[in-house]
Amino acid sequence: MGLFSSPKGFGFSYSGYVQDGGFNSFHLYADMTGVLSGDYDKPGIRIDYNKGIVLKTASSESCDFLLYAGPGVSAGFVRDNDSPNYGFLLALNGTFGARFIFPRGIALDLGLSADLGLHIRGAENGQTTNLKLYRNGLNRILFPQVKIEYCF
Repeated sequence: MGLFSSPKGFGFSYSGYVQDGGFNSFHLYADMTGVLSGDYDKPGIRIDYNKGIVLKTASSESCDFLLYAGPGVSAGFVRDNDSPNYGFLLALNGTFGARFIFPRGIALDLGLSADLGLHIRGAENGQTTNLKLYRNGLNRILFPQVKIEYCF
């Protein structure tokens, strides 16, 4: 259990290890599209799930290191980059990162993620519904994300 921080948003994170050596990660956070730039004053809300598949491991006295990648899903009520309106996000995502696990049960996770999905929102005139590609999912692929978690 810990904290999730990125230019994408801020919130909570949970990672749990599974029998195959990988791990499941959940993130619940405030989506900050347009908020940090001062365009809007209210963030959206979003939840992500990722399956971390360990690609490489290394150990030393100071920490264990995991290099991972994996698929996931995202959902939320957020803005996209071309609209001031909130809408529903439904997406598949992928993540890539490095995880450092220290002896006292603290984990530091540095990663990148991308979303490929749909953004469903009302039109600016409020009369119809728009279904569009979620552009922020690809535009923000290079926004780093940091998780600091306590391992139980």
